[in-house]
Amino acid sequence: MASNHREALITALDHEADITDLYAFVSYDGAATQSSSPTKVTLILAVDPLLEPANVPTLFPFDPSILYEIRIDNDHDAREDKILRWRFATQYQLPGVYTSAAGIGPFGANAPGTSTLVVPPRITSLSDVGLNLRQTYTCEIVDTNTGAITALTQTNGSAFVACPANIGPRTMDYEALFNEAAYAQPSGVSVFAGTTDDAFWIDLGATFDTANFRTLGSGIPGVSTASEDAAKRNFVGDTISGYAVNTLAIELPIGLLTSTGAIAPSTSPAAVIGVWGVTSRPMTTVRMAPNAPV
Repeated sequence: MASNHREALITALDHEADITDLYAFVSYDGAATQSSSPTKVTLILAVDPLLEPANVPTLFPFDPSILYEIRIDNDHDAREDKILRWRFATQYQLPGVYTSAAGIGPFGANAPGTSTLVVPPRITSLSDVGLNLRQTYTCEIVDTNTGAITALTQTNGSAFVACPANIGPRTMDYEALFNEAAYAQPSGVSVFAGTTDDAFWIDLGATFDTANFRTLGSGIPGVSTASEDAAKRNFVGDTISGYAVNTLAIELPIGLLTSTGAIAPSTSPAAVIGVWGVTSRPMTTVRMAPNAPV
Protein backbone atom coordinates (compact mmCIF):
# COMPACT_ATOMS: atom_id res chain seq x y z
CA MET A 1 0.00 0.00 0.00
CA ALA A 2 3.05 2.27 0.11
CA SER A 3 4.96 4.03 -2.65
CA ASN A 4 8.13 6.04 -3.30
CA HIS A 5 11.17 6.02 -5.60
CA ARG A 6 11.18 2.21 -6.07
CA GLU A 7 12.15 1.47 -2.48
CA ALA A 8 8.64 0.88 -1.14
CA LEU A 9 8.80 -2.89 -0.71
CA ILE A 10 6.27 -4.72 -2.91
CA THR A 11 5.40 -1.60 -4.93
CA ALA A 12 8.99 -1.60 -6.19
CA LEU A 13 8.04 -4.67 -8.24
CA ASP A 14 5.43 -2.61 -10.10
CA HIS A 15 7.31 0.58 -10.84
CA GLU A 16 4.77 1.85 -13.38
CA ALA A 17 2.19 2.06 -10.58
CA ASP A 18 4.67 3.44 -8.04
CA ILE A 19 3.73 6.97 -6.96
CA THR A 20 6.86 9.01 -6.35
CA ASP A 21 5.29 12.25 -5.13
CA LEU A 22 2.03 14.13 -4.86
CA TYR A 23 2.02 17.93 -4.87
CA ALA A 24 -0.93 20.14 -3.92
CA PHE A 25 -0.66 23.93 -3.72
CA VAL A 26 -2.52 27.13 -4.41
CA SER A 27 -1.64 28.16 -7.97
CA TYR A 28 0.92 30.91 -8.39
CA ASP A 29 1.07 31.34 -12.16
CA GLY A 30 1.73 35.09 -11.99
CA ALA A 31 -1.73 36.27 -12.96
CA ALA A 32 -2.76 39.38 -11.08
CA THR A 33 -5.90 37.74 -9.75
CA GLN A 34 -3.92 34.77 -8.49
CA SER A 35 -1.27 36.79 -6.69
CA SER A 36 -3.76 39.09 -4.97
CA SER A 37 -6.58 36.63 -4.33
CA PRO A 38 -5.85 33.05 -5.45
CA THR A 39 -8.70 31.34 -7.25
CA LYS A 40 -7.15 28.05 -8.37
CA VAL A 41 -5.32 25.06 -6.95
CA THR A 42 -2.75 22.85 -8.69
CA LEU A 43 -2.49 19.10 -8.07
CA ILE A 44 0.36 16.99 -9.49
CA LEU A 45 0.71 13.20 -9.31
CA ALA A 46 4.10 11.77 -10.34
CA VAL A 47 4.58 8.04 -11.01
CA ASP A 48 7.16 5.59 -12.37
CA PRO A 49 10.41 6.77 -10.76
CA LEU A 50 14.02 6.95 -11.95
CA LEU A 51 13.34 7.00 -15.67
CA GLU A 52 16.49 7.58 -17.71
CA PRO A 53 15.57 10.02 -20.52
CA ALA A 54 18.21 8.61 -22.85
CA ASN A 55 16.84 5.07 -22.53
CA VAL A 56 15.23 5.07 -25.95
CA PRO A 57 13.84 3.79 -28.29
CA THR A 58 10.78 2.64 -26.35
CA LEU A 59 10.44 5.52 -23.89
CA PHE A 60 8.17 5.32 -20.85
CA PRO A 61 4.45 5.38 -21.64
CA PHE A 62 1.72 5.46 -19.04
CA ASP A 63 0.25 2.01 -18.43
CA PRO A 64 -3.24 1.67 -20.01
CA SER A 65 -4.12 -1.02 -17.46
CA ILE A 66 -3.61 1.37 -14.53
CA LEU A 67 -6.29 3.71 -13.23
CA TYR A 68 -4.60 6.89 -11.96
CA GLU A 69 -6.44 8.93 -9.35
CA ILE A 70 -6.10 11.95 -7.09
CA ARG A 71 -8.67 11.79 -4.30
CA ILE A 72 -10.02 14.74 -2.33
CA ASP A 73 -11.60 14.74 1.13
CA ASN A 74 -13.33 18.07 1.80
CA ASP A 75 -15.43 17.28 4.89
CA HIS A 76 -12.68 15.86 7.12
CA ASP A 77 -13.92 12.28 7.41
CA ALA A 78 -10.90 10.73 5.63
CA ARG A 79 -13.10 9.55 2.76
CA GLU A 80 -12.95 10.82 -0.78
CA ASP A 81 -15.60 13.33 -1.83
CA LYS A 82 -14.06 14.17 -5.21
CA ILE A 83 -11.93 11.94 -7.45
CA LEU A 84 -9.79 13.14 -10.36
CA ARG A 85 -9.38 10.10 -12.61
CA TRP A 86 -7.14 9.41 -15.63
CA ARG A 87 -7.19 6.50 -18.12
CA PHE A 88 -4.74 6.05 -21.01
CA ALA A 89 -4.82 4.36 -24.42
CA THR A 90 -1.83 3.68 -26.67
CA GLN A 91 -1.68 3.85 -30.47
CA TYR A 92 1.18 3.01 -32.84
CA GLN A 93 0.99 5.24 -35.88
CA LEU A 94 3.87 3.48 -37.64
CA PRO A 95 3.35 -0.21 -36.77
CA GLY A 96 6.39 -1.35 -38.72
CA VAL A 97 8.73 0.97 -36.84
CA TYR A 98 10.36 -0.21 -33.61
CA THR A 99 11.15 3.24 -32.23
CA SER A 100 8.64 5.33 -30.30
CA ALA A 101 9.31 8.31 -32.52
CA ALA A 102 10.73 8.75 -36.01
CA GLY A 103 11.90 12.22 -36.88
CA ILE A 104 14.64 13.05 -39.37
CA GLY A 105 16.03 9.92 -41.01
CA PRO A 106 14.73 6.92 -42.99
CA PHE A 107 13.05 4.16 -41.05
CA GLY A 108 12.61 1.50 -43.72
CA ALA A 109 9.01 2.00 -44.84
CA ASN A 110 8.26 2.67 -48.50
CA ALA A 111 5.78 5.22 -49.72
CA PRO A 112 2.76 3.56 -51.40
CA GLY A 113 3.59 2.64 -54.99
CA THR A 114 7.20 3.80 -54.78
CA SER A 115 10.56 2.55 -53.64
CA THR A 116 11.37 5.80 -51.87
CA LEU A 117 11.96 5.66 -48.15
CA VAL A 118 9.44 7.68 -46.20
CA VAL A 119 11.19 10.21 -43.97
CA PRO A 120 8.84 11.97 -41.52
CA PRO A 121 9.74 15.56 -40.82
CA ARG A 122 10.85 16.72 -37.39
CA ILE A 123 8.05 16.25 -34.87
CA THR A 124 6.58 19.64 -33.98
CA SER A 125 3.00 18.62 -33.16
CA LEU A 126 1.31 15.87 -31.18
CA SER A 127 -0.59 14.98 -34.36
CA ASP A 128 2.56 14.35 -36.44
CA VAL A 129 2.82 10.79 -37.77
CA GLY A 130 6.45 10.62 -36.67
CA LEU A 131 5.22 10.35 -33.08
CA ASN A 132 4.85 6.60 -33.42
CA LEU A 133 3.93 5.67 -29.84
CA ARG A 134 1.13 8.13 -29.15
CA GLN A 135 -0.94 8.10 -25.99
CA THR A 136 -4.35 9.64 -25.51
CA TYR A 137 -6.13 9.93 -22.21
CA THR A 138 -9.41 10.82 -20.61
CA CYS A 139 -9.79 12.80 -17.40
CA GLU A 140 -12.88 12.81 -15.19
CA ILE A 141 -13.98 14.66 -12.09
CA VAL A 142 -16.13 12.38 -9.96
CA ASP A 143 -18.39 13.62 -7.16
CA THR A 144 -18.77 10.58 -4.89
CA ASN A 145 -21.61 12.19 -2.93
CA THR A 146 -23.90 12.79 -5.91
CA GLY A 147 -22.47 10.27 -8.38
CA ALA A 148 -21.98 13.01 -10.95
CA ILE A 149 -19.11 12.49 -13.40
CA THR A 150 -17.72 15.41 -15.39
CA ALA A 151 -15.65 14.28 -18.37
CA LEU A 152 -12.94 16.65 -19.56
CA THR A 153 -12.02 16.66 -23.25
CA GLN A 154 -10.44 18.92 -25.80
CA THR A 155 -12.67 21.70 -27.06
CA ASN A 156 -13.44 19.60 -30.16
CA GLY A 157 -14.57 16.69 -27.96
CA SER A 158 -11.56 14.45 -28.58
CA ALA A 159 -9.31 12.90 -25.94
CA PHE A 160 -6.19 14.63 -24.68
CA VAL A 161 -2.73 13.61 -25.94
CA ALA A 162 0.15 12.96 -23.54
CA CYS A 163 3.45 14.72 -24.04
CA PRO A 164 6.22 12.24 -24.93
CA ALA A 165 9.66 12.15 -23.37
CA ASN A 166 12.20 14.55 -24.87
CA ILE A 167 14.09 12.33 -27.32
CA GLY A 168 16.24 15.19 -28.59
CA PRO A 169 16.23 18.30 -30.81
CA ARG A 170 16.86 16.44 -34.07
CA THR A 171 13.76 14.31 -33.66
CA MET A 172 11.34 16.75 -32.05
CA ASP A 173 10.60 20.28 -30.91
CA TYR A 174 9.96 19.30 -27.31
CA GLU A 175 8.99 22.79 -26.15
CA ALA A 176 6.28 22.94 -28.82
CA LEU A 177 4.96 19.50 -27.83
CA PHE A 178 5.02 20.41 -24.12
CA ASN A 179 3.06 23.60 -24.72
CA GLU A 180 0.54 21.81 -26.95
CA ALA A 181 0.02 19.12 -24.29
CA ALA A 182 -1.05 21.73 -21.70
CA TYR A 183 -4.80 21.90 -22.28
CA ALA A 184 -6.82 24.82 -20.92
CA GLN A 185 -10.56 24.26 -20.58
CA PRO A 186 -13.22 26.98 -20.90
CA SER A 187 -14.35 25.94 -17.41
CA GLY A 188 -11.03 27.13 -15.97
CA VAL A 189 -9.59 23.62 -15.62
CA SER A 190 -6.20 22.88 -17.20
CA VAL A 191 -4.64 19.43 -17.59
CA PHE A 192 -1.28 17.97 -18.59
CA ALA A 193 0.15 14.47 -18.79
CA GLY A 194 3.63 13.50 -19.89
CA THR A 195 7.16 12.50 -19.04
CA THR A 196 8.97 15.32 -17.22
CA ASP A 197 11.99 15.97 -15.05
CA ASP A 198 11.55 14.68 -11.50
CA ALA A 199 11.00 17.77 -9.36
CA PHE A 200 11.81 16.02 -6.09
CA TRP A 201 15.20 16.31 -4.38
CA ILE A 202 16.75 13.58 -2.27
CA ASP A 203 20.08 11.96 -1.49
CA LEU A 204 18.68 8.44 -1.72
CA GLY A 205 21.96 6.70 -0.95
CA ALA A 206 22.49 8.52 2.34
CA THR A 207 18.83 8.44 3.33
CA PHE A 208 18.47 4.69 3.03
CA ASP A 209 21.85 3.89 4.49
CA THR A 210 19.90 4.05 7.76
CA ALA A 211 19.70 7.85 7.66
CA ASN A 212 23.48 8.21 7.22
CA PHE A 213 23.11 11.86 6.26
CA ARG A 214 26.15 13.74 5.04
CA THR A 215 27.81 16.16 7.43
CA LEU A 216 28.15 19.75 6.20
CA GLY A 217 29.52 22.89 7.79
CA SER A 218 27.39 22.62 10.91
CA GLY A 219 29.01 19.36 11.90
CA ILE A 220 25.55 17.87 12.42
CA PRO A 221 24.50 15.23 9.86
CA GLY A 222 21.76 16.51 7.60
CA VAL A 223 21.79 20.05 9.05
CA SER A 224 22.98 23.05 7.03
CA THR A 225 24.52 26.21 8.41
CA ALA A 226 22.78 29.55 7.89
CA SER A 227 25.27 30.50 5.18
CA GLU A 228 24.74 27.17 3.40
CA ASP A 229 20.99 27.69 3.52
CA ALA A 230 21.41 31.18 2.08
CA ALA A 231 23.80 30.14 -0.69
CA LYS A 232 22.38 29.66 -4.17
CA ARG A 233 24.03 26.28 -4.65
CA ASN A 234 23.67 22.69 -3.54
CA PHE A 235 26.04 21.07 -1.07
CA VAL A 236 24.89 17.45 -1.30
CA GLY A 237 24.04 15.20 -4.19
CA ASP A 238 20.58 14.79 -5.66
CA THR A 239 20.31 11.12 -6.60
CA ILE A 240 17.36 11.67 -8.92
CA SER A 241 18.86 14.64 -10.74
CA GLY A 242 18.56 14.00 -14.46
CA TYR A 243 15.91 11.33 -14.06
CA ALA A 244 12.32 11.68 -15.20
CA VAL A 245 8.88 10.64 -13.99
CA ASN A 246 5.47 10.37 -15.62
CA THR A 247 3.48 13.36 -14.48
CA LEU A 248 -0.25 14.07 -14.25
CA ALA A 249 -1.07 17.69 -13.52
CA ILE A 250 -4.37 19.47 -13.19
CA GLU A 251 -5.30 23.02 -12.20
CA LEU A 252 -8.85 23.67 -11.02
CA PRO A 253 -10.93 26.49 -9.57
CA ILE A 254 -10.82 26.08 -5.81
CA GLY A 255 -14.61 25.97 -5.62
CA LEU A 256 -14.68 22.68 -7.55
CA LEU A 257 -12.98 20.93 -4.64
CA THR A 258 -14.40 22.52 -1.49
CA SER A 259 -17.48 21.24 0.31
CA THR A 260 -19.20 24.62 -0.09
CA GLY A 261 -18.47 24.96 -3.80
CA ALA A 262 -16.80 28.29 -3.15
CA ILE A 263 -13.55 29.78 -1.88
CA ALA A 264 -13.73 29.74 1.90
CA PRO A 265 -11.84 32.11 4.24
CA SER A 266 -8.54 30.65 5.42
CA THR A 267 -9.94 30.53 8.96
CA SER A 268 -12.83 28.30 7.89
CA PRO A 269 -12.65 24.47 8.13
CA ALA A 270 -14.12 24.42 4.60
CA ALA A 271 -10.82 25.87 3.33
CA VAL A 272 -8.96 22.68 4.30
CA ILE A 273 -8.94 19.65 2.01
CA GLY A 274 -7.14 16.33 2.20
CA VAL A 275 -5.35 15.06 -0.91
CA TRP A 276 -3.88 11.65 -1.73
CA GLY A 277 -2.98 9.65 -4.82
CA VAL A 278 -3.99 6.13 -5.84
CA THR A 279 -2.96 3.82 -8.68
CA SER A 280 -5.07 0.72 -9.27
CA ARG A 281 -4.96 -2.36 -11.48
CA PRO A 282 -7.91 -4.62 -12.34
CA MET A 283 -8.44 -7.44 -9.88
CA THR A 284 -7.88 -10.93 -11.27
CA THR A 285 -9.37 -14.16 -9.99
CA VAL A 286 -7.63 -17.41 -10.92
CA ARG A 287 -9.74 -20.56 -10.68
CA MET A 288 -8.73 -24.18 -11.04
CA ALA A 289 -9.97 -25.96 -14.15
CA PRO A 290 -12.80 -28.43 -13.47
CA ASN A 291 -10.86 -31.28 -15.03
CA ALA A 292 -7.39 -32.54 -14.15
CA PRO A 293 -4.75 -32.12 -16.88
CA VAL A 294 -4.24 -35.11 -19.17
